[in-house]
Amino acid sequence: MFLHEFVTRLGRWYRRQRCSLLSLPARAGGRLNCTGARPVFMVPLSCGGSGQVIFGDRVIVGYDGGARLGTGEVRLQAATGVIIRVGARTHLSNNVQVLASAGVDIGADCLIGDAVLIMDADGHALAPELRRQSAGLSAVVTIEDNVWIGSRAIILKGVTLGAGCVVGAGSVVTRSVPPRTVVAGNPARPIRTL
Repeated sequence: MFLHEFVTRLGRWYRRQRCSLLSLPARAGGRLNCTGARPVFMVPLSCGGSGQVIFGDRVIVGYDGGARLGTGEVRLQAATGVIIRVGARTHLSNNVQVLASAGVDIGADCLIGDAVLIMDADGHALAPELRRQSAGLSAVVTIEDNVWIGSRAIILKGVTLGAGCVVGAGSVVTRSVPPRTVVAGNPARPIRTL
């Protein structure tokens, strides 16, 4: 029993060290700024686009025990002049994607489940004649402190998730959520308050 626990812990330590040393410089392209203590990388991180990603103190990227698609890579992509901010002690689980055309601000102490998608733009215009010419509408996404977003949830443009709220797994959030509220479904609707 002792040997099995030792080998498990050694494997976790090695993955953290390998991801910290190899994936951060190789994939961030100099666009990742960290304030305070260095983040912990349990899966690779990819910072795409020409914008900027700012991590607060002790952000955790990935989860050893969670589901993974491929390597579990977390992808943060910010357009030119756009900033993605991730607050202190926030945990981004495996396969999280944040795509920013206007900006995404994630508060402190948030828990973001595996395969969550946060996007602040439509990606294209709705009108058929404009779809190939326009990127559509975009609006900043704000996730306040201590928010829990369940696995495979989708957060769309212009949404503000209030402090302490919970988003159920698989939900599609199209409207802002008040603080300390539990929402779920497609589209996400309030279930109860905390």
